[in-house]
Amino acid sequence: MSPQSIVVNLPSGKGLEFVPERGRNYQLTVYSGSKNTRSYDGELSSDGESLTFRNIDLALSPDNLESAVWVAVKANQTALAGTTQLTFKMGGVESASTPIEVTEG
Repeated sequence: MSPQSIVVNLPSGKGLEFVPERGRNYQLTVYSGSKNTRSYDGELSSDGESLTFRNIDLALSPDNLESAVWVAVKANQTALAGTTQLTFKMGGVESASTPIEVTEG
C-alpha cells in the first residue's frame, strides 16, 4: 500500500484536545503486526479540532494485513463525563476510534 494521508477529528463539544508529544509536535503512532512502532508528525488545524498527517506508511504487507494507529488527547476543564470517540479518515473512509471514557476528577 502506498503512503496515506490520515485526518483525525475530535468529537464536537466534548471538551477534548490534542496533546503535543516530543516537545511541540503532534504525533500519530503506527503499530504494525510485526510489533514495530513508528511516529509521524502532524499539523494541527487552525481551530484545533483536527490533525492531518501525510505520507503515512501503515506497514501493511501480505503477511501483515492490520495496523493500529493512535494520537494523544486529553480532557480539558469543559469536558463532560461520558464515553466519546475520535474519528480517523483515510482515503475517504471514516473510522471511529476505540471508546474514550472521560471521568470527573
